[in-house]
Amino acid sequence: MKILQFAFYADGNSDYMPHNIEENSICYIGTHDNETVNGWLETMQEKDLAFAREYMHMSADEDWCDALIRTGMSTPSKLFVVTMQDLLKLPKYARMNTPGNPQGNWTWRMRPGSLNPELATKLRYLTGLYRRLPDRPKQVKTESFSEKA
Repeated sequence: MKILQFAFYADGNSDYMPHNIEENSICYIGTHDNETVNGWLETMQEKDLAFAREYMHMSADEDWCDALIRTGMSTPSKLFVVTMQDLLKLPKYARMNTPGNPQGNWTWRMRPGSLNPELATKLRYLTGLYRRLPDRPKQVKTESFSEKA
């Protein structure tokens, strides 16, 4: 389990850095126990954010959620998982769970109409670019039972 929110610290070389991630792993931006990307940004020091921007080659018009999704997709991990909250670029109020806090967890729900064709197109593009589309089974011509009789 590799979590990108644990990767970007300017003063160290974390095992969670994308270049350290091995193929036999699952990569996440954050899990159900982490802040959303936008909540995480509030906790980070500027030197670490600057390092992350440079490492991920963030363009001036790219936001953090998109950059981390792109970076996670580009890792060699067999599987990349992103929470719906980060796909939708939601703030910290959408956090799923706060470990050790018995109140207010697991209450976030996606609102109807939150998904849109633009998001689907972007995800399809990145999934194809980073070769994460499933192989489609080849069409096999078969005879029906009645054709054999």
